[in-house]
Amino acid sequence: MKQQFSKKKIALLCIFALCLLNEIQAQSDEISPLVISATGYQQPLSNVLPSVSVITREDIERSQAPTIADLLQGEPGLEIGRNGGPGQVTSFFLRGNQSTNLVIYVDGVRAPTDGYGNITSLNIPPSTIQQIEILRGDSSALYGNAAIGGVINIYTRQGGDGDSKAYASLSAGTYSTQDMLVGYGGRINDTKFNINFSESNSQGFSTLNTSQFQLSNPNNGQYNRQSINASLSQNITKDLELGGGLQYFASNATYGDPYAGSIAAGGDGSNSATTFNAKNISTNFNTFAKYRISQDWITRLDILQSQLNSRYYSNANITALTAENEAVNGSGSGNPLYYTTNYSTQSIQTFTKWFNTYNLDKDKTATFGIDRTQSGFNDGFGDQMSQILQGYHAGYSQRYENLDIQLNGRHDGVAVNQLSSSNSNQNYSTNTGLFGLGYYITDALKITGTSSKGFQAPTAAQIFGAPGQGFSTTFNPNLVPQTSYSNEAGFAYSKSEWLTRLVYFSTRTTNAILYQSSTGQFINTPYLTNQGYELTQKARLLGVNLSAAYTIQNPIQTSTGTAPQLISKQFGSLDLNKPFGIYDVGTKVVFSGTRQSTLVDPNNFYASSPVTLNAYQVWSFYAGMKVSEEWTARVRLNNAFNEQYQLVGGYNTPGRNLMLTMTYQQK
Repeated sequence: MKQQFSKKKIALLCIFALCLLNEIQAQSDEISPLVISATGYQQPLSNVLPSVSVITREDIERSQAPTIADLLQGEPGLEIGRNGGPGQVTSFFLRGNQSTNLVIYVDGVRAPTDGYGNITSLNIPPSTIQQIEILRGDSSALYGNAAIGGVINIYTRQGGDGDSKAYASLSAGTYSTQDMLVGYGGRINDTKFNINFSESNSQGFSTLNTSQFQLSNPNNGQYNRQSINASLSQNITKDLELGGGLQYFASNATYGDPYAGSIAAGGDGSNSATTFNAKNISTNFNTFAKYRISQDWITRLDILQSQLNSRYYSNANITALTAENEAVNGSGSGNPLYYTTNYSTQSIQTFTKWFNTYNLDKDKTATFGIDRTQSGFNDGFGDQMSQILQGYHAGYSQRYENLDIQLNGRHDGVAVNQLSSSNSNQNYSTNTGLFGLGYYITDALKITGTSSKGFQAPTAAQIFGAPGQGFSTTFNPNLVPQTSYSNEAGFAYSKSEWLTRLVYFSTRTTNAILYQSSTGQFINTPYLTNQGYELTQKARLLGVNLSAAYTIQNPIQTSTGTAPQLISKQFGSLDLNKPFGIYDVGTKVVFSGTRQSTLVDPNNFYASSPVTLNAYQVWSFYAGMKVSEEWTARVRLNNAFNEQYQLVGGYNTPGRNLMLTMTYQQK
C-alpha cells in the first residue's frame, strides 16, 4: 500500500482526537443541518440515532461535480464503481453491500430498477439538487424492500418561502465539457413554485484501458444530458396544502467495446468506426396533499409515478456480423445475446404513500402509514416482469431526560410475476424492525446504539431468468428473500461548530442472493458478513471548514472467504476550506485501498479473470470569489496529480481536469 495513504489515515485519526478540545457554544446549522431520512420528519443531524451524512447545496456548489457519482465519491460508508466517465454504467455500494442492496429516492420517488434490481440510470444534474441525505445501515424498517445497505435521499431544488428569484450557472472545462442551468422559484402569496432547465455536454475520454483491451473499440465516452424540473404547491387553507411536480431527465452516452476485433481471432467484428450508445429518458410525476388534522397531527398522501426508457443502439451491421460469425464458426453459432445491440428496455412504477406524524407532546413523536409500489419491467427481449410491494409501518421517538429512544416496525408483502411465461407467481412476506438508544453523558457527548433487521426479496429476473440482459440466467423458484441483521454502537460529539460521530457496525446477511456462473442461476448463499468502524467529522476550526470521513471494514462472503467485488477494506476523504473575505480556497482528497475486480476476456464473452485494483488518492484544489452580491466565480482542478486508477477492472477514470463555473443568485 502506498506510504501516502497511510499518512492520510493517521491525519484523520489525529483530527478525531482533537474533538475533545473544542469550546461549547450553540451548534451551527451548517454543521448540523436538518435531516428527514432517519425518522421521516425533520431533526438536526446531531440528534439522529442511525448513521446519516448530508451533502448541502453549499457543498454541491463547491464540488462543481458533473454527476451524482462524482458528488458522492468519498462519502462515509459509500463506494462507487463506474465503467468510465459521466453517463457510463455506475454502481453504488453502502457498507460493503451489493449495489442492489440500497434504495435511492428522488423527491420521494423510488428510483427505477431493472429486472435484477440494479439502478440503471441516475442522470440527475447536481446543479438541480438542494440536498442529499445518506442513511447508512439496514433501513428496511423505514423504507422496506432492498434497503439493507441503506438509503440515498435526493431532494431537488424547490420553491421556498422567500420572494421569487432567478438563479443560473454556467460551467466549462476539460474534455470540452459544458454545463448550463437556468431557474426561477420562490413564493407568491400562498403559492410556492420552482422551475429549472439544465443541459450538459462533454466529449469525454476513452472508457476502456487499451493496454488491458488491446483490440478494444476506444469510443471516447461522449456524453450529453438535458433536464427539466418543476414543482408547484398551493396553500388552499391554513391547514391544507396541495402540490405536485414533474421531472424529466435525458442522457445519451457512447461507450467502448472490449470485444472489438476480427471474428476469426475471437472478437466480435466491430472496429474503431463502430459506435455504441446508451440513451436514457426518465420522467417522474408526483402529486401530494398535506393536511394538518390538529395542532399535533399532520397527514400526507403522495401519489407518484416514474418511468425509465433505455435504448441501446450502434451503427454496426448486425446481420452482416452474424453471418460472418457463422461463416467462421459454423451455422447457428451467431451470438444474438451480444449482437442485439439495438434494443430498448422500460421500467414503470407507481408509488402511493400515506404518512402521518403525530406529536404526543414536546419530546414524543409517533409516525405511521401505508405504502404500495407497483413496478413493471420490459427487458426488450420479450420478457415482461412485475413486482408489487406493500408495506405497513409505524415508528415512535422519545427524548426522556438524557435518553433518546427510536422504535420502528414494518410489515411487507411482495408479489413477483413474469407476465410472459406460465411460471407461477412468487409471494413473500416479512417483518422488519429497528431499535435505537442514545444516552447523553454530557450536553455535548452522546453514546448511541441501534439494532435492526432488514430484507430483500428476489427480483423477477433473478427468479425467472432473463436471457437478454448481458448474461443468461435460468429459472430458480426456490429463491428466498435475503435477511440482514445489523448492529451499531458508538458516540456523537456535538459542540459549537464541531460534530464528530464514530460508530462500530456489524452486519450479518443470511440467504444472500448471488449469481452462480456455473449453473446460470441466482442462488441463496449462506452468509455475508461485514464489520468495521466509520468516522465522520464536520467542524469549523481556526476559520477552516473541515469535513472528513474514514471507513475501515471487513466484508466477507463466508462460503468463499473472499471480499465482494469492488469493495475496499478502507477508504475515505478529507476536505478543507478557508474563507478569506470575498474569497475561499480549499482542497479535497478522496482515497481508497485495494479492491478486487474482474477483467473480461476479449476473445470470450463469458470468460473473465480476477484482477486487483490498486489503492488510490485523488487530490483536488478549488477556489471561489464573490464577484458581486449576485455573482460567484469558482475554479476547480480535479485529480491534480493525474492519478491513474480504476473503479472497475479495465475501465479508465478521469485524468487531471479543470472546471470553471459562474453562478448567479438574484437578491
